[in-house]
Amino acid sequence: MWQDISAQTMGKLAEALTALLDAGRRQGVLRGDVDARDVILLSWYLAHVERAEWDERAPRLLSVLLDGLSVR
Repeated sequence: MWQDISAQTMGKLAEALTALLDAGRRQGVLRGDVDARDVILLSWYLAHVERAEWDERAPRLLSVLLDGLSVR
């Protein structure tokens, strides 16, 4: 049961992220080679930073994630 809910939620999240990424690409501010799954996987990793490292590591990793989405 929880797996069905998780899959359904992940599908909705991927749809929403795809819409946001597509809008950013149309405006020329986001990379064209990044998809929703990339963002979900990177966000998953960020969410698993250990509590002891959070204050030091999380802001830097979030910055890398967001900067990495930008067009160069």
